[in-house]
Amino acid sequence: MSHSIEIIRTPEKRQYSAHIVVDLVGIDINLIRSNVIITSRCIKGFYDIPIIKNKDLRTVYSCGTIDVGQAIGYGKFTGRPVAALHSNKIIIVGRPFNIYLRRPTYILEELREVVLYLSPHNVECAKKKIVEYIVRERKANRISKSIRYLELALKNKDPSTVPTAIVEILEECNVTDEDAISAIGQALNELY
Repeated sequence: MSHSIEIIRTPEKRQYSAHIVVDLVGIDINLIRSNVIITSRCIKGFYDIPIIKNKDLRTVYSCGTIDVGQAIGYGKFTGRPVAALHSNKIIIVGRPFNIYLRRPTYILEELREVVLYLSPHNVECAKKKIVEYIVRERKANRISKSIRYLELALKNKDPSTVPTAIVEILEECNVTDEDAISAIGQALNELY
């Protein structure tokens, strides 16, 4: 997928489908078919620096809280949720600094790492590598001790009980703790 950015300056009723959409007018997010939406549609009241994946975003400032989806980003000073994952879209409530609106490639470069970290294909990558690991373990030992730990992690919804080799796979594929359970469940389904 080519990485592109589109800035909405006037409200139009059409589909927006760039990789990253910067919405300056606050249109309905259902009209936007994009991986990342930076929207100014929010309850104003504070300004903050969004932090996603322990990284301060320098091209965007947040101007309100988000109340949909799973919170993935918080304000640096207020601690309020300012970014969320909703319907496989990353939604950031805020606006880019004006200097970056003239050169939107900076926004694209900064958010590329965040998008790769949170994109759904990471779960697929982790599932595939977990299955390969278990198959190799079965071939070497005839049984797999890791499956018991994976089943326990799935049952308790706690990925901290998995073996270190599986943890390394999850980290390699940049899977969050919430998505780790999904990857483990999908891997076990494929194995059975």
